[in-house]
Amino acid sequence: MAATGTFERQSEKYQRRAQLCTYLAGGLAGIALFGAGDVGNGLFSDVKPFYRAVFFTLAFSTGACLGMSYSGFQWAATVLRRLADDGVFRMTDPYDAVTYPAPMRTEFTYRIGSVLLCLTGAWLLVTAWIDVAAG
Repeated sequence: MAATGTFERQSEKYQRRAQLCTYLAGGLAGIALFGAGDVGNGLFSDVKPFYRAVFFTLAFSTGACLGMSYSGFQWAATVLRRLADDGVFRMTDPYDAVTYPAPMRTEFTYRIGSVLLCLTGAWLLVTAWIDVAAG
């Protein structure tokens, strides 16, 4: 995430990323419903337990990454707002990326969570095709 513009703009970027984490978590919930619901019950009972274990590991890891990202972006936006409220800077001042760096760990977990979400869906699809091929 490029650190340009004003503090207000940077705070908006953090809030938007937190919102995107919520949307991605909704996608994970949909995948989890397929995997753990009626579709998954028949699917995972017909394949080796390894496939079920990998699916739930991916789903849990995705949720953990997205949750950490959400809270990290919300906290980064809160810190900027509090510092502005305390008079350290005005929200309309140019953003100082050196003094107030972007939360790199939060950005990393956001990207990893996005990739894991894709892998979770792909794993469910692969497991379904393995079940079809075996059946």
